Parts: sequence; C-alpha cells; structure tokens
Amino acid sequence: MAEKLDTKEIAFRIDSAAGEFAHAASCFGSLATLFEAIIAATEDHSLAHRLAKLGENMCVEYDDAYMTLRDDYCAHAERYGSTMRHSEKEDA
Repeated sequence: MAEKLDTKEIAFRIDSAAGEFAHAASCFGSLATLFEAIIAATEDHSLAHRLAKLGENMCVEYDDAYMTLRDDYCAHAERYGSTMRHSEKEDA
C-alpha cells in the first residue's frame, strides 16, 4: 500500500524553495550595490572600474534570471498545489 502524501509538508517545501529563489535574487541585488559603490569610487577606465562594471552587469543579469526562475517555479507550484487540493477533495 502506498504512503499517503503529506500535503502540508509538500506545501511547506514548495514555499521554502520559492523563498530561496527570492533570497538568491536579493543577494545578487546586494552585490550589485557593492559593485556600484566601487564604480563610483574609481576612475572610468581603471581596471577596478571595468571589473566592477562587469560584476554589476552580471549581478543584474543573475537577479533577473533568478526572479524569472522563481516566477516560473511558483506558477508550476501553484498548478501542482491546485491538483493536490483537488485530489484531496476527491479522496475525502
């Protein structure tokens, strides 16, 4: 006999994962702020300025990518959650 899924546990894990995506995006935003400060404190064509600009650009790209992944993940999670809730109602 198959074990019954603990839907509350599954929902908790889904919410936790969505939070991790948002946290990752937030970290990239914080790093971008650090790179912005380095850019402001250095001369335009110095190596530090160029590297900081590269770091800032990468952070912005990763921030956008993680937010897109989070949105996609949340949409799938909502669909799966809806299916689980519907299944529970049928089992009751």
